[in-house]
Amino acid sequence: MKKALLITLLFAFPFVAQAEEITGEAPALDLDQVPMAIGMPLSATETVLVRDATVTVTIPKTEYEALKKTASDNMRLIQKRNQLVLENEALTAELAVWKQRLSRVLQCATIQEAIEELRAVLGQGQ
Repeated sequence: MKKALLITLLFAFPFVAQAEEITGEAPALDLDQVPMAIGMPLSATETVLVRDATVTVTIPKTEYEALKKTASDNMRLIQKRNQLVLENEALTAELAVWKQRLSRVLQCATIQEAIEELRAVLGQGQ
């Protein structure tokens, strides 16, 4: 009983102190509003308000392993996708350069100009 009272006071004191700072006077302590410590015995008529609780789910180990494998596969696919996006951007830039070179070649008036432009483009000239 002493332990339960001590735990209740430890939980209640910060709320009382905070209320006193805000209002300037000590409020009456309502033990129904004080959070109960985990593991404290409750009577059959008491209720506990639970806020910000983390839900624990129990699943079979095989399902857990399958979920872990799926998560790792998903991470691997995301990395592969990011790599392919970077490669696609590089290829898009290279394609733009080649389109510009081809456009210059196609704008030539004579075959001789086109040959010279092609040599310049391919680095064979000069």
